[in-house]
Amino acid sequence: MKVMSNKLDKQYTDLLQDILDNGVNKQTRNGEVLSVFGRQIRHDMKTGFPLLTTKKMAWKSIVTELLWFLRGDTNIKFLVDNGCHIWDGDAYKNYDNIQSTHHAINEARNMVNMMDSKPLESTKPLTQEEFINKIKTDDEFANKWGSLGKIYGYQWRNWGGWTDTKQTGFLHKTDNGWTVKWSDLHSFAHGTEWLTTPIQNSDQSLYSDEDEGKKVYYKNITLSYDEKSFFPIQVAKVIDNKFDKYVGGTDQIQNLINDLKTNPDSRRLMVSAWNVGELDQMVLPPCHYGFQVYTRELSLEERVNIFNSKMISQGIRTQIATVDVDESYWRKSLEETKHDIPTRAISLMWNQRSVDTFLGLPFNIASYGLLLILIAREVNMIPENLIGNLGDTHLYLNHLEQAEEQMSREPFELPKIEILESNLSEGEFEFNLVGYQSYSQIKAPLSN
Repeated sequence: MKVMSNKLDKQYTDLLQDILDNGVNKQTRNGEVLSVFGRQIRHDMKTGFPLLTTKKMAWKSIVTELLWFLRGDTNIKFLVDNGCHIWDGDAYKNYDNIQSTHHAINEARNMVNMMDSKPLESTKPLTQEEFINKIKTDDEFANKWGSLGKIYGYQWRNWGGWTDTKQTGFLHKTDNGWTVKWSDLHSFAHGTEWLTTPIQNSDQSLYSDEDEGKKVYYKNITLSYDEKSFFPIQVAKVIDNKFDKYVGGTDQIQNLINDLKTNPDSRRLMVSAWNVGELDQMVLPPCHYGFQVYTRELSLEERVNIFNSKMISQGIRTQIATVDVDESYWRKSLEETKHDIPTRAISLMWNQRSVDTFLGLPFNIASYGLLLILIAREVNMIPENLIGNLGDTHLYLNHLEQAEEQMSREPFELPKIEILESNLSEGEFEFNLVGYQSYSQIKAPLSN
């Protein structure tokens, strides 16, 4: 009898049963729930990709959302254009709250001023379906209403940065390097039409002669103050997608990749989305608020096994070579081989304050599993363990029947995933999902 290697579905359905058995009833901002606290999911990545099989998962939406995060995007237009609608309700709720308030205020004012020949415009808010259609077709409307504020992607790729500026200037090369040439009342006060601010040293190499005179957005960064005049000593940070995708803040993803390459045993390999000072600028504070990665050295035997698997998969070898033949030979061979055999394994642990166990958690598991694989590929390591630390872990009362149905199903084996290309810095990747077999989808209402 074949032993089922898929332990993930069983862990998940055991968690559903745990909530049903031990959950306390709570009335929350968006519905009544059964809730437990402090649970954990652990998955060995060697046993397969962590995509649940006891119900059909919306795989394309999982991938699209992760791609959206990694691009640093926070506007739902990218999601909507790619058929992912999990954030529609949050964006619409924000729009509806603001527009309904404006509509009510204007209606009240018009009632008071009934004799006014020019009543205030009082347009009812769009329905959610109309709202999403307008996000698709009207870029100006999408820019205004599609943004969810400084949520996940913004914090991952631009922590502490800014999103816009009204300062404009022109690129100008001088004998001392590239500058931003600008003009305003401040320049006229100095008796000149134009002033220049040197572009920060780290960005000087980004420009060529063809960029001379190009209009750019920029932000002045004060380095210090002149000891005599107390005038600020500043450099310019160009804000332009051609030159700098993430504006003025900390790119935590790129920092993580750099640290993994230079200091893989660091205990500071973390990315956080919980920016306390900016929670009020988010449509919804992050549920999964941070993750940490951990690496270890692979043993020689593990590396030889990886080498064997690679040779067999490429049809180069059919017999298994073992490490006990000659340890020194293998150490030298693996260092000299062109096959770039990894030297480390990497694990990822995410922390989640609030867990919609039926709809959200399966999504989170697969998303962080994919992120772990992408990070591992970027730094040439082997994905090992995926761990989720779960805080308030709950089932909505209108999900109980669906949970019971999923618990009654026997799981299939987990699929595999093949990454074809990836560039984590740019938020780009291509892949094949291989061997995914599942039961049918189980629909349940989403609580926003």
